Amino acid sequence: MPEIEKLKSKRERTPRLFAAGACILIGAVVGTIYWALRTSYESYSDRANQAAQILAQMVGLTVETEIRLIDNALVTVVQALEHASRYDRTGPEALKMIVSDQLRLVPQVDAIRVTDENGLVLNTGQTDDASVADRDYFEQARRAQGALVISEPQQGRVIQKWGMVLARAIISADGKFLGVVYAVVSSAHFVDTFDDVKIGPRGTISLRSGTLRLIARYTPETAKQELGLGASNISYDLRTVISQSPNRGLVISKAGLEGSETVSAYQRVSGHPLQVLVGIDTDHYFGPWRKSASQLTGIGVFIVVLIVTVIALLGRRQKELIASQAALNQLAAEQHLMLDNELVGIAKFHRRVFTWHNRALAAIFGYAPEELVGQSVRLLYLDDSAYELVGETYPRLALGERARLELPMRRKDGSTVWIDLSGVQLPDGLSMWVMVDISSVRAREVQATHLAKHDSLTGLANRSTLDALLGAAIVQAKGAATRLAVVFIDLDGFKAINDAWGHEAGDRLLVEVSRRIQHCIRSGDVAARLGGDEFVVLLSELEGPRQVEQVVSRMLDAIAEPVLLASGQKVSVGASAGVSLFPDNGTSKDCLLNSADRAMYFAKRKGKGRMEFTSDQAESVTISN
Repeated sequence: MPEIEKLKSKRERTPRLFAAGACILIGAVVGTIYWALRTSYESYSDRANQAAQILAQMVGLTVETEIRLIDNALVTVVQALEHASRYDRTGPEALKMIVSDQLRLVPQVDAIRVTDENGLVLNTGQTDDASVADRDYFEQARRAQGALVISEPQQGRVIQKWGMVLARAIISADGKFLGVVYAVVSSAHFVDTFDDVKIGPRGTISLRSGTLRLIARYTPETAKQELGLGASNISYDLRTVISQSPNRGLVISKAGLEGSETVSAYQRVSGHPLQVLVGIDTDHYFGPWRKSASQLTGIGVFIVVLIVTVIALLGRRQKELIASQAALNQLAAEQHLMLDNELVGIAKFHRRVFTWHNRALAAIFGYAPEELVGQSVRLLYLDDSAYELVGETYPRLALGERARLELPMRRKDGSTVWIDLSGVQLPDGLSMWVMVDISSVRAREVQATHLAKHDSLTGLANRSTLDALLGAAIVQAKGAATRLAVVFIDLDGFKAINDAWGHEAGDRLLVEVSRRIQHCIRSGDVAARLGGDEFVVLLSELEGPRQVEQVVSRMLDAIAEPVLLASGQKVSVGASAGVSLFPDNGTSKDCLLNSADRAMYFAKRKGKGRMEFTSDQAESVTISN
């Protein structure tokens, strides 16, 4: 009898014990799924924030580059007017030629105008007098004494187009104000520029003035991009953040009945009163995460339903020990099903040795199921330092904290995979780690960084990258007492080919010329494209001018070789090159670049297809483009 009562008591306790265990298991399932989803969501959220900031920086650099090109054109016009016996003695035809030359170099500009000291426009092409004396930028340019002025968004008086104006005052040698040279850039041009940026179907890119008035806005799903131009209608939160941190920042906001979340990053255009704002709609960005979350949640719901079902069966069959044991086995199987998903890698370790891992982890690292069990986790790390770095987190795990890192790890075939690694301490000296493959996210970050530093067509360094590398090369040359050369290259005959065969042929030609230039220089030298058909090559650690002459001659010969177009037609261009030497012709970036530029124009005037070193004759050349 006592044994029967003991068995009966045991059978009565068993359902309650299983019920309690089921509740704990369900809590563990829910907690694990919630933790995995939250960890993954935070990772995606961080990527969204970083993507918005990177895009804002990229667009800001693009706008800054365009402003620099347009300002170069304005400076060139001012210099040309001063060279042509000063402004008040410049004839209409000479003025027209000077302006036309610059308009060809900056096709993004609608017009370049020149006024007298009273604001009367001298080159409108109309019989009626036109004046901009009442425009704010005219007075601002007068007060700026030759510095660049950028206007608030303006609407044209005749064709009613929106845009902005870049202006510079013309100052005589004795400091007298003679007038203004200004360029008109339409809002539509910036919209076309922003169209090349991938921001998702409901993302936005806008350019605003220093007072946050709208100059241009691009939204892929909106047909009329001109709505709201000239207005300063932005959210209170965004305006507040920009006022507190005007150079760059990030705002996350929700809008609409469904609470759609938008990540907005802004970036001030360096050196100018302009703000670039990029908004990313997270509904689109988080699409892959929602798909993964839906699948993982479905698995969790399925497990919970099965657990509840098993408990119900145990309640009915509490007197049958066999049924209780079967239910226990079922619970263990369901737990394994939850952990052995195909989305997120999960593993358990004891003293950093695998005791269990799911199929997803094996697939991420290229191993067979259970192949890693009994192996040291050191197999997955690239080196001892990475292994020790993760090992430093174990004392924190023992205190109940969680560890999270992002680091490259090794697949079975030796290739590298980027992993988002999260770990928690379990009882009995065990630890559980969740591993998510974030290689694609890291690849996009690397691509975005590359695009920000290189020319998108040719892959050469862009202007900002050249500026940084030239500065570093000068510092190194000064310390090592060595010489370097700056070579300014401009293609001869490129415009004729571009006009005759189209932009696609022109782009193909530029790519091939870039490849040939890179082939002619050493690995430690730098080739950059400034825009159009202008290139700059930086040669370092030189022995003398003779070495430069040999390299430049090879480049000019290589450029002159025919290029096969996609149509099968062969075309040829020449090139003129100007060379400045450090420290012979200057010790600053601007001095070396300007000297090389003038030497290049001197080469063009002497017949093109040749190179010229900086000399007194070359330095006297006035660049009128």
